[in-house]
Amino acid sequence: MSVTIKDVAKNANVSIATVSRVLAGKKEAYSLATEKRVHKAIQELGYKKNKAAVELVTMKSNVIAILVSTPKTNFAMKIIESIQKNAYKKDLSVIILFVGDNDEETQIKALNTVIERPVKGILLISVELCGDAINLLKNSGISNVFVSTAMSKESKFVSSDDFKIGYEATKFFDSQRAQKNWFIKFGSG
Repeated sequence: MSVTIKDVAKNANVSIATVSRVLAGKKEAYSLATEKRVHKAIQELGYKKNKAAVELVTMKSNVIAILVSTPKTNFAMKIIESIQKNAYKKDLSVIILFVGDNDEETQIKALNTVIERPVKGILLISVELCGDAINLLKNSGISNVFVSTAMSKESKFVSSDDFKIGYEATKFFDSQRAQKNWFIKFGSG
């Protein structure tokens, strides 16, 4: 059985509220000696803060959910790595769920996994939701952003301008006329 805040309080001979204040860093509410006793008890007992319990009580979460259709492309992994790196800098945790390629059942299961927990937001990378999954996300009340895909004009999304990219690439290659046998492939795959 895991060590609870009650066990720490008993070991440090302080109240549960005092342990809670020490864990929250409310230094004005306890002495340095009390803080040392609480930290000693935490160390001795191997106490680990139950983030799920804290989130349940405070109704606030520091978790961002990432739903991704497939990690097959290099760009998706780079986006995930960047999100995770920046999330950690802001003391946020990241959970990643794979939703398959246009598989409504898998999308719904992944969304339910996220919605049943307190999360700060959902990022959907290259995901095109189908059928009931669209309504499930809309009705969740959780902030969400589509990355590299635009679902509808009502959805928030971050995406590149593929037309502009194609135009700029063609313009570049046209400026390099001395080169021959350029091959341009558009689209995925």
